Amino acid sequence: MNYLAVDRMAEDESVWEPVRAAYPAQEPFLNLNNAAVSPPPIAVEEAVVDAYRFISRNPDYNMWSRLDTALPGIKRELAELIDCSPDEIALNRNSSEGLSTAIFGIPLAKGDQVLISPWDYPSVRAGWLQRQQREGIEVLNCAFDLLDSDDDIIEAYVEAMTPRTRVLQLTHMYHWNGRVLPVKRLCEIAREALRHSRKCRSAFANWIAISSLPACTNGSVRRSATGC
Repeated sequence: MNYLAVDRMAEDESVWEPVRAAYPAQEPFLNLNNAAVSPPPIAVEEAVVDAYRFISRNPDYNMWSRLDTALPGIKRELAELIDCSPDEIALNRNSSEGLSTAIFGIPLAKGDQVLISPWDYPSVRAGWLQRQQREGIEVLNCAFDLLDSDDDIIEAYVEAMTPRTRVLQLTHMYHWNGRVLPVKRLCEIAREALRHSRKCRSAFANWIAISSLPACTNGSVRRSATGC
C-alpha cells in the first residue's frame, strides 16, 4: 500500500466534501461516537421516514402485504452486492444483535476456551461472559495496549492459546481509537495450529474466529464466523 498517497488523499478536502454532505450536520457538537449511536446518511434517514409514512397511510396492508413481502427481493439485491447467496444473509436490528446471533450460535462444551480482549465492544464481551456464567465455558482476556505493535498483540493471543481454545473473538477495528487488529495473521496462526494438532492427534477441535467491525454507520456491521 502506498501510505504516502493515502495520507495525501486524507488531506484533500475535495475528497471529504461529498462525504460530509452525505450526512446530517452535527450541531452544536461534533459527534465522535460512531459505535452505538452513529448518525445515518441523509439518504438512509429519508428512506426510514418515508417508510414510516408509507406504513401510516394503511398500516395493516402496507406493513404486512407490501414491506414484509419485499424482504426476499431485498436479500437478493444485497446478495448480488456482496457476492453471496441470499440464504446467507440475515437482517437484524443492530450490530450487537447480529454479533450475539453468532456468539450464542457456536456449539461449545463446558471447559472450552474463548479468547477475547479488554477492548472488544461491551455487548460482545457481555455475550461471551453470559455464556461463561450459564454454560461453564472459560473466557480468557488477551491483555495488550491499543498502541502496542501488531507483533505484541499477536503474541498476547498466542500466549493465551491452549489445547482447549475453541474461539478467537477478533474485532477487526476497535471503536476506541480505530486500531486495526492483525486479523489475517491471527487466523493464519490458528489454521497452522489446527493443522499441527491434527497431525499430532492432540485435543484441538475446529477453531472459529469471529471478526467484527462494530464502528460502522447506524448499526451496520461486517461480521463473519469462519472456521479456521
